Amino acid sequence: RSSPPRGDAMALAVAAAVAEAAAAAAKVVKKSKWDDDGSGGAGVPDWLKDLVPKPKEGPKPPPGVPADRFKIIKLEGLQVRALIGKGGETVKDIRARSGADVKIDHVPQDPIGTVTIVGDVEKTEAMIKEALMMKGCPLG
Repeated sequence: RSSPPRGDAMALAVAAAVAEAAAAAAKVVKKSKWDDDGSGGAGVPDWLKDLVPKPKEGPKPPPGVPADRFKIIKLEGLQVRALIGKGGETVKDIRARSGADVKIDHVPQDPIGTVTIVGDVEKTEAMIKEALMMKGCPLG
């Protein structure tokens, strides 16, 4: 029989055994099937999928409207007010001349509003830029 290590030899043996156990533990890392693997929720059970954040997508046109006939423009509050005009006359004129559906969404307290164009986007956007330029708050 061999005799157990004594003094320094015993400390070295214990240190080697601890290092070996730590290395083995580092190699074996158990993950559950729900651990994030970077797939964006692909491994999430069906009953939890509605809680996983979805990637941001740009605005989509309404059903039946081609993407080239739909655009959303962000405007500052001052520009929104200028685009609407006194009693809505400016936006009504743009709607009539362009034939496009122009919708404005702006809460007076918000610094930014949105203008949704459905129709001839290029023509309508040019009219909006011209109207804002004439009123001294150009679209940048």
